[in-house]
Amino acid sequence: MTLLKGFSNFFTKPFIIIFVLEFVSLILLDRLIVRSLILGTIISVFMAFSWYSNYYKALHHQQRILTTGTVTRVILVILACIIWYKFSADLNMIAITVGLMTTYVIIFVNAVRHFRQ
Repeated sequence: MTLLKGFSNFFTKPFIIIFVLEFVSLILLDRLIVRSLILGTIISVFMAFSWYSNYYKALHHQQRILTTGTVTRVILVILACIIWYKFSADLNMIAITVGLMTTYVIIFVNAVRHFRQ
């Protein structure tokens, strides 16, 4: 299984569901919060890809040093903070943070689902 196929098997369905819910709520809820959630979720997709690529390398290449891509994820969070600082009147930092956490929720749910099988 290739890196992109594994990533899409693991993350595509949950992220599609989340994005559909966010875009539907864009019509119904406060646009400021929903835009911030969408921004956080978009950056979260990149965080998920970073995490999964390191996971894939550890599984398939038998690396001696297991990394989790912490530096990449920190850089992405700093990018989210810079975007929020630049557009602080148009974005909500708490909603961005919730959007950033979607990767961890998806990983946790998939792990629980895997252990129940």
